[in-house]
Amino acid sequence: MIGQFLSGRASAYRHLTLDECESTNTECLNAAYDSDPGNLWISALSQTAGRGSRGRSWTSSTGNLHASLLLLDPCEKQHLAELSFIAALAVRNTLAEVLADAGDKTIGLKWPNDVLVNHKKISGVLLESTSKTDSMCIAMGIGINCSQHPENTLFPATSLAVQGLSITSQELFLKLAGHAADVLCQWNRGTGFTRIRDNWLEHAEGLKRQIKINLPNRGPINGIFETIDERGYLLLRTANNETMRISAGDVFFD
Repeated sequence: MIGQFLSGRASAYRHLTLDECESTNTECLNAAYDSDPGNLWISALSQTAGRGSRGRSWTSSTGNLHASLLLLDPCEKQHLAELSFIAALAVRNTLAEVLADAGDKTIGLKWPNDVLVNHKKISGVLLESTSKTDSMCIAMGIGINCSQHPENTLFPATSLAVQGLSITSQELFLKLAGHAADVLCQWNRGTGFTRIRDNWLEHAEGLKRQIKINLPNRGPINGIFETIDERGYLLLRTANNETMRISAGDVFFD
């Protein structure tokens, strides 16, 4: 068994810190292949090949947070996608705590799992999975811009440093682990997703407003962001008053 048990609210989880790795998600999935029992956080000071959604790279600057949580059989398969909302809420709650004294900040959620501070992206989530001897192994990867953020991105980015907060990635991780444990407990292997959905919608950006979604292999479509349904799909009301149920895409606001 690798890693040391955390304390407080996250005491059921272990943590392994690396100076550098290719990807914390990869490290988690490798640990699963080596028969790790799960509930393992792996964080790294830097990544050499960080990954984002839909095959994009993730800028992994030293000083930022790069961490992944290995979960084994966390729920029935139909609830697995809900983990992206779990991760986003955990990040959002963490940032609300650490930015409480940093002036008036808007901390919002952009469907499905991006976290925004003052309407700029500060965090991303990547879920990856593999199967091993009848077990489903999930790596829940989280990146948070602490000291630096990339320029010229698809959606405007920011960092905690820009928002007036100086905090190390290690300090931020310990707070994140506690909030993640709380949200995972509320979710309760999928039985509590209604509560998670309600909490997520409280902080959703663009709700009931005109948005644009770039759909994979299809291109952009415009409409009103009505809500997310009981499975986390975005419901978009189009110009002809039809409702589209969308499972994946990049959201942009007017």
